[in-house]
Amino acid sequence: MLSGIGPADQLRSFGIPVVVDLPDVGGHLEDHPLVAGVAYAARREVPRSHYNHADAVLYVPGTDPDDSPEHLVMCLSLPFVLPSVGPLPPPAYVLVSCLMRPRSRGSVKLASDNPRAPALIDPNYLSEPADIDLLVEGVSLAREIGARAAFADWRAREVYPGPEAKTAGDIRKFIRGATDSFHHPVGTCRIGAVVDEALRVKGVAGLRVIDASVFPGIPQAMTNAAAIAVAEKASDLVLAG
Repeated sequence: MLSGIGPADQLRSFGIPVVVDLPDVGGHLEDHPLVAGVAYAARREVPRSHYNHADAVLYVPGTDPDDSPEHLVMCLSLPFVLPSVGPLPPPAYVLVSCLMRPRSRGSVKLASDNPRAPALIDPNYLSEPADIDLLVEGVSLAREIGARAAFADWRAREVYPGPEAKTAGDIRKFIRGATDSFHHPVGTCRIGAVVDEALRVKGVAGLRVIDASVFPGIPQAMTNAAAIAVAEKASDLVLAG
């Protein structure tokens, strides 16, 4: 955008000469929202993890076996909640519910023509009501798992949302204060809208975008492997001319 490639009206508002009018640059921002978290006080010290604190993950299958998973539940072996939720003294563990197919879309915009000024990033989480409904399902599932007998030897008590959260409305209120980024942002230079199938920026010679922003949609998985695959494919395209 600072180089004049992006939504023309936004560029002109900052006095940036328009090189190519590409309205989709910075739009269609997607990210996996997660709820931090369905938290439990532990009966004793929880062993340190060897797997980035997530020793167990569950991709929840949908009713249609051909559908990709809607929910991910991760068991984290450390106290993990947001400041807006409250403190969670150790020993503790958390069952984190994540939405893998979010409906909400955000944006990245310029704040000014100064390259040192931070961009205006608005993930726009929970703007689609369906996302909140699905996260209620995910949190309810995490609570159901956390209450099972398999955790009885570890579970002292549920701290968050806590026993007072009994209705879907209670869980919705908890979700609004406990939702955060999974740090999987994609889509702001997506294939078909901003770049072509060879990752070349439309209307600009000699320029490609090679990162997760070219994803046409968010993967129903962690984004790291997909980003590496894009880079491997792009290196082949560049070498092939």
